[in-house]
Parts: sequence; structure tokens; C-alpha cells
Amino acid sequence: MAAVATKKKELTGWETFDIAVRHLRVVYVWGPPGVAKTFHSINLLTQHLHKYVGAEAVPTVTTLNEDKVWQEIMGHYLPTDGGGMKFHLGPAAEALKHGALIVNELVRASGAVLDGMLEVMDGERVAQISMPDGSCISPHKHFKMICTSNSPVTELDPALQDRMQVVIKVNEPHPDTVAALNKGYKGLGDIICNSYKNTSHAISVRAGFTFAELVKQRVDLDIA
Repeated sequence: MAAVATKKKELTGWETFDIAVRHLRVVYVWGPPGVAKTFHSINLLTQHLHKYVGAEAVPTVTTLNEDKVWQEIMGHYLPTDGGGMKFHLGPAAEALKHGALIVNELVRASGAVLDGMLEVMDGERVAQISMPDGSCISPHKHFKMICTSNSPVTELDPALQDRMQVVIKVNEPHPDTVAALNKGYKGLGDIICNSYKNTSHAISVRAGFTFAELVKQRVDLDIA
């Protein structure tokens, strides 16, 4: 008797993202603003660190723009109360040593920061940050990095694109966000999620939470 072929369920962007973060070191996720890219990344990497590093470990989050210099990401010296100088690790160095890193809007970073990120995102055998004292910080064995953006990875130069192990697009709010909106006001999450089927008419998730908060405060529906 011939075997009957069964079609596998097509994964959503969020389901693919979960699998990628579970198994890979550097992930790029992009999509509309406010759909919980950063929030869900924090949840996933917190679970990962608690499992492999310790209950106190949390991911480091940094949001980039063209005015941020590499020293803010790597680390820099700050004056002490005693008149001396003490070196403080930046988010990238801190994450490489014993955490995980979430970088928001990598495409908006300055050229110097993008060049520095090449070291962080390199293969795990060669990735490292060169420090001012001549030492180098290499990633611990459970280090992971997620880059989130509203823009496609093609806005980065080829060297950075090549360091992303996978690029995932999410097209709608995360299911947990939809559930939270529905809890705030019955059916609100489903309405907002469905609006993303036509991105030109998508309803802001943040506006949805604002509406739910106003209703919770007993503001008239029309005014909310």
C-alpha cells in the first residue's frame, strides 16, 4: 500500500525565531515596530542563560544610533571618588564574558560601532573584543546574540550580513502580545494582529496597549 504523503505545518516567523535562538549563536530578526521583537528576545535569552549560566544571569540590551561610540559598547574608563580611573565594561564585553547580547537597530549604528561588531559576531573560535589594556575578551561557550530591527539585513554591509547565521522576518505581533492585548480588552489583540495582514493598515501595538490602559482607567470608549 502506497504511503500517503502528509504536508508539514508551515512555521510562522515567530516559531522559526524560537528554533533559531535555541540552536544558533547569532540571529537577526526584523519586522514592523512594536511587535515584541526585543521583548521576546529578552524572554528567550533569559531562559537560555538561566539554564546554562545561572539564575542571576540576564541578557544585556543596547539600542544603537549614529551618535553612540564604540567605547560605550566595548567599555571605557570612568573617574573614581578617590581621583583615579576605573575601567567599566560596556554591554558587548559584559555579555561576551558571562551573558547574552540583544542589539536593537544595528543598521543605525556608526561605522566604528559596526566595525567593532564584526569582532563580536565572528565565529565562536575567533570572536573577541580587543580591550584598551591589550587584553582580549572572547565569548563564553553559551554566549548568544540577537539583532533586532525594523529594517532588512540588506541595509548592512556584506561582512556583517555574512556573520548572521539566520535572518528571520516576523510579520505580526507575537502571540503573547496578542494574548496580553486580548486580556486588556476583549478581542483587541485579534483585531490588531489581523490588521497586520495589510501592513499599510496595521494598527500600532503600542496604541493598542494605550487604549486598553485608558479603558482600564474607566475612560469612555470613544475618548479612549
